[in-house]
Parts: sequence; C-alpha cells; structure tokens
Amino acid sequence: MKKQMLKIINLLIVITLLIMAFMPKVNAELDLSKTEGSLKITKYEVGDKGQLVLEGVTFDIYKVDDDETSIELPTDSTILATKQSKTTDENGIVTFSNLELGRYLVVESDAPSNVVSKIANFLVDIPMTSDDGTSLIYDVEVSPKNNTVYGGVVLQKVDAETNEGLADVEFELQKLDGTKWIKYGETLATADGTTDLDATGNVLEKGKVEVTGLPAGSYRFVEKTTLAGYILDNKTTYEFNVSLGDDGKTVVDNSLIIVKNEKPTLSKEITSTLTEGSVNLGDTVSYKIGTPIPSMVDELVTYKFNETIDAGLDYTENTLKVTAINSTGAKTELTLGTDYTLNVATDEAEFEIIFTDAGKTILASNENLEVVYDAVLDMDSDATTLGNNTNTVLTYSTIVKEDYTGIESTETTNTLTADTPVYTGGLYIKKVDNENNIIPTGATFKVATNEENAKNGVYIDGIELITGTNGLVSYKGLAYGTYWLVETKAPTYNETNSEGETVEKNYNLLRKPVEITVNNSTYAENVAIEIINKKGFELPTTGAIGSLIVSGLGVAVIILGVKAYRGKEEK
Repeated sequence: MKKQMLKIINLLIVITLLIMAFMPKVNAELDLSKTEGSLKITKYEVGDKGQLVLEGVTFDIYKVDDDETSIELPTDSTILATKQSKTTDENGIVTFSNLELGRYLVVESDAPSNVVSKIANFLVDIPMTSDDGTSLIYDVEVSPKNNTVYGGVVLQKVDAETNEGLADVEFELQKLDGTKWIKYGETLATADGTTDLDATGNVLEKGKVEVTGLPAGSYRFVEKTTLAGYILDNKTTYEFNVSLGDDGKTVVDNSLIIVKNEKPTLSKEITSTLTEGSVNLGDTVSYKIGTPIPSMVDELVTYKFNETIDAGLDYTENTLKVTAINSTGAKTELTLGTDYTLNVATDEAEFEIIFTDAGKTILASNENLEVVYDAVLDMDSDATTLGNNTNTVLTYSTIVKEDYTGIESTETTNTLTADTPVYTGGLYIKKVDNENNIIPTGATFKVATNEENAKNGVYIDGIELITGTNGLVSYKGLAYGTYWLVETKAPTYNETNSEGETVEKNYNLLRKPVEITVNNSTYAENVAIEIINKKGFELPTTGAIGSLIVSGLGVAVIILGVKAYRGKEEK
C-alpha cells in the first residue's frame, strides 16, 4: 500500500513539474487592440550535468484552427504551408516573432544526439489568458526540458605478449546513425604516457584513449594504424553503447575496452650436442625454430618460412617436421602437401614452407609453432670464426586480408630473421727436420681423441694425414678441443752412401704422441704445427760372407744339441 502511495506521489510531482515547465510567464494587461504576438522558447537539458541551456534544438510551429485539439503532425497542405522553423542558440533560446493571433502546434523536430527523447508536441495560443483571467499574454514564453545523457569510455591498447601499453596506435570512433556507421569526431591516438590528459587533467597511461561527453547511442572503435612489426586487425570492431539507466544515470555497457596487438617473434636453437658450439665433420646438427602463432593467422595472406643453408651443411631430406602446440602443450603435427607446401632448392641449400588455408586453420587454434630439421656438416664447411650458418626468415602480413567493411586490404609484410651458426675447427701440420729444413713428403699421421687412445692405437675413423711436397698437411672438421697426433709412418730422405750410391732412408718415427689444440683459429697455414723428425743412424755390420758363416755355425750347434738330447733318451 505504501509503495502504491509513493508511486502516486511521484507521479503527481512529475505532472506538477511538467505543468510548471509549460506554464507561460504572466506579464500582460488586457489589450484587445493587438493583432500580433510572439513565442519564445528557452530549451533546457536535465541530466548528469544538472540543468543547462541546450543549444541546437530545432522547433517547427504550424498555424492550426483555433478549436484544434490534436497534437499530431498535420497532413493538410494548407496547414503545412504555415510551417516556421528555428533552432535554439547558445543560450538555448529561439523566438518566433510577428505571429498572427491564433492557435499553434509546436513540434520539436530535431535535437542533439545526447537528447534521450524529444518532448511531446504541444499547442499554444497567441495570446494566452493570464492565470487570474484578467489579461491577455501576447508574448508567450515556455521552457521545455529534455533528459540528456553523456557517457565516457576508455580504450587500452597493449602488446599481446607483454601487456605493455602501446602508444601512437590510431583508432577511429564511429557512431551508428540509423543503419549506417559514420565517423564521430577526430581520429584518436593512444597516449604516450607523458603528455596526454584524461577528463580530469591527469596524465593518461601509455596506450590509453579516453573519450567523454558521448551522447546516447551505439558506438564502435576501429583500428586504423598500428606500430611497425605489429599486425593491424582492422576487421575486428569494438562496440559499446551509451544509454540512460532506470535510475536516471548514464550507463555505458563496455566502458573499458582492452585491445591487444600481436607482434610475432622468432627463436632458433641447435638441439644436438655441441662442443663449445662446434661439431665434427659428418656430424648431424638438429635445429628447432619456434614462434608464437598470431591469433588471426588465418586472416593473413602471407605466412611462410624460408631457410637458407650454408655450403658447409647438407639438409637431410625427410627430417623436416612442422608442429602446432596449444595452450596445454598438446602437439599437432601438420601434414606435408595438405597443411603446407615444401619447396626445396635443387642443391638443397634452401627450402621454403608455405601454409595452406587448411594449415592456417590448424595454426589459428594453437598458440605456438615449432619447425625442426637436420643437416650434416660436410667437406665444404668453414673452420674459421665465420662458422656454418642456417638463416631463418619468417615473412608475415602486417594487416588482415579484409577490413571491417569487407574490402580487401592493401597488403604489407614484415620479416623476422634468426641465425644459428655451428662451428668446426681444423689444423695444419708442417714437417721439418732437426735443422729446421722442410721435410718434403711422406709423413703419415693419425688422430686420437685422448692420449690413452693414441698410445693404444685407437684413432678417429677416416682421418689419415700425409704430408705433401711442401711439408704441409691440413684437416678441417674437428670439434674444438684437445687431440693427439700419432706418426704412423716416418718420412724418407735420400742419402749418398760410401760407394757413391743414392739410397732412400727413413727419418726416425716420433716416439710419443703430439698433443694439439683445435679451435676457431687453428685452421690456418701461418699457425701450422711444426713437427720435427730426426735422421737415424746406420748400425755397423760384418758384411754378407761373415753373416753366412755365423748363420752356418748356429745351425751346426743346433744339430749337435738335438743329437746329444736323443742319445740321453736312448740310454
């Protein structure tokens, strides 16, 4: 019962206020000689800002019959021809002067967009009778009020990975006008965090845009430009509405809009075992390439990988795998030919991965992409500080293929690169004698990985070094570290004997292994390891006949010994 009484009281208050709003001001005396009058309308807005005069409201008045009671817009052409229109000025005032006496229909035909609803049509007489019924009012004044709404919204632009605010990203604010979206105000740029101010004069955080004073209606933000390397998603729109709530206060249904921009990154690593970043000739090098997948990858025209491989590495066919990984770590291996195409150069020094629409659809439902493959270090490898490189290039569109209107975008692309060199070392051996003369040819060496192996004849397979005519021999394709050289065949030299004949003789073999170090600077002739061989000495002999005599005596002694032994056994 009490609630019903309160509702009735509230209704009476509203009716009273409306009557007061339209009540003419009395400032007249009885004068029947006048033939013209005027109508002054002062327009007010009532809302979050209080009561203020309202500029930009258009009123139309029509001269109707003196006994007209309808407030519907007239259809009679004669009445329509009497139409007069005026718009309130900065003081909220519009005045219709020199009006013929009679009844007029007043229509609020247009109002600013912050007006929630226009006032109802009303009738007014020129002149009007005063409240006490003793005079006529020829200059009538009315003060209708409109409820208005002013809303505000904050847009925050952030990096999708770091959530860091992004400055100078441009957005266009649009307002729904009937069924058509139109630009509302100027293009907006996100704050840099130092100079841009909010509505109360405080510095806006980096990446923010604040818009205030929005009249009731439906709005949306559209991203127009972004920062270098980021993907511009101008297909997605961010909508919100400004309206009047049941409590008479402004309601914004999405007052904080967070928009994320994605900027791909690229990583690359060698997953096989390395020794100080180096490998041996013939070793397999395994590579893993990783990148976060853009959420709108299926909206990109271009998304591909190019891999360039140095001459010192050979791509291993059929080792390539492309895998998508979701947020839980579950992996989906993409299928060659269905989800991506693989173009390999004839010399296998380069390959290209291009994703099909089907592949992009799979990628769009995952978070990370992994590409792995193997290559083998070959004889063309570089044994210096340059190393042997594989270069990865990720090329992607920096704008989605269609904008929010369905119009095809003008594509721009960006590239990311990742280099992962692998190294190998080598050595040079220079053979000299004890007088520092170059030993021209013939020394043979093998290489062991440690001193024990060297002493036991356990060598690295496939390595045999033989010095050439310049006394040099080199080898590349050793991982960095310490090795042991074993001379397995001594070099030779020519010498003239006492009889004047030229005979070939061997230098002395090295008696123990030689320790060497291999790194990125040892494969160079100017740092060749000098290994010295010394000439041997000829032992004296008794000649050929003496040797035969000695041999014969030895045989005779053996025979006599055997006979004596048999004689003992017979006894």
